[in-house]
Amino acid sequence: MTSNALKWVRQAAVIHAWLTREEINELATRDQQTRADVASAMVFSADHDALSWLKDLHDQHQEAEVRFALAKALFNSTIGEPDPVKCYAKAREIRVLHEQYGYEAEVRIALANALVNSGAGEPDPVKCYVIAQEILALHEQYGYEPEVRFALANALFNSTVVERDPAKLDAIAQEISVLHEQYDHEPEVRFELAKALVNSTAVERDPAKRYVTAQEIRVLHEQYGYEPEVRFALAQALLNSGAGEPDPIRRHDIIQEIYRLHEEFGRENEVGLALAKAFHNLTVDQVDPIKRHDIARDISVLHELHGNEVEVRFALVSALYNSTVGEPDPAKRYAIAQEIRVLHEQYGYEAVVRFELAKALFNSTAVERDPAKCY
Repeated sequence: MTSNALKWVRQAAVIHAWLTREEINELATRDQQTRADVASAMVFSADHDALSWLKDLHDQHQEAEVRFALAKALFNSTIGEPDPVKCYAKAREIRVLHEQYGYEAEVRIALANALVNSGAGEPDPVKCYVIAQEILALHEQYGYEPEVRFALANALFNSTVVERDPAKLDAIAQEISVLHEQYDHEPEVRFELAKALVNSTAVERDPAKRYVTAQEIRVLHEQYGYEPEVRFALAQALLNSGAGEPDPIRRHDIIQEIYRLHEEFGRENEVGLALAKAFHNLTVDQVDPIKRHDIARDISVLHELHGNEVEVRFALVSALYNSTVGEPDPAKRYAIAQEIRVLHEQYGYEAVVRFELAKALFNSTAVERDPAKCY
């Protein structure tokens, strides 16, 4: 058996738990290459004690291959960790490895990605931004490595998720834009930039400024090959631009922009959802109940077109409920409520649908003058 084949046999045995812990320990005492193979496999092992085992193995031998595996395992332990304090503590452990053993690139990349995960769950925008600055220091001190740069862009985006100050948000998005401009317009950075710009539109109170930001995303979409990730961000930013827009003509024009994205690029689910939500927003302040119901029917078409997708359905039932508001005819109100009832019964009795059904039924009683029908 070749050395490469032997390596994969060892790793498969560890990952799939074909070996006992005693057998794994025995393998680790043989030689450096065997230890490296086993340590690499332990990163992906289902063994809950794999991390502590790797720490012990590294303490005993302090070999680079074991250290790289330990750094990756520490990073893996930050994935899905809901407590940002615990997540950051794991990142600090990787930092110790990085500083004590010669600032190795493999450890540094694991550190950068663990810091990203630490910021992803951090509710404090200041702390989140400070974490991004730690990655910035790694990027600048160690040769502007692409992997660290992608982590930096991601961490800066994470800062925009919790930041509520529009000016600070715009400044962070500009930092990502600088990375994009300075380093060959990398798609990994561009996607984070597009998402950060979306977040800017979510907190900006001026609909005109929101629309200007959406157009920045449009430029990215058109200049770099109409990438789906950027397109989804554009659709969401346009949705945010239309929300709260006081001019009904402008709202209609923005919806048409989302509609064109939907039609020109394969009717993607993500764009279809943004379109459904934009239609729903029209029903909120549309005074004509007949037009409201017509808009709800547009969402119903999207619901069927996109495989009865749950979020489109929630937009549909909310729009149907809005159609009952202001409808003077109790029979029409009740008929609309029955449309919601059908959705409730056909799709698993979802709580969101049930709540809209209850409100629509209540609205039916509000204008019904026949006590027998109310009862």
